[in-house]
Amino acid sequence: MLFSLSTDVSCPSIQVEDWKFPQSARHNITGFNLARQFSLLRNGEVKKIRNPRGPIILRLGKVQLIQPTE
Repeated sequence: MLFSLSTDVSCPSIQVEDWKFPQSARHNITGFNLARQFSLLRNGEVKKIRNPRGPIILRLGKVQLIQPTE
C-alpha cells in the first residue's frame, strides 16, 4: 500500500545522511529553479543579498510562498 487514508498514522522519517556532500567538493546539482517557479525575484518583500562567491542569496523572512486554499 502506497498511502493510508487514516489520519492517525504518522509519516515515516526521511534518512538524508547519504545525501550530504563534502564541504570541499563542488557539485553541479541539476533541478528546477525555485526562485523562478515562485517568482521570487519579482517579489518586493524578498530581500536580495549579493553573494561574492556565487549566485544571489534570497532571504524570504515571512513571505508566503503559497496561499491557503478554500
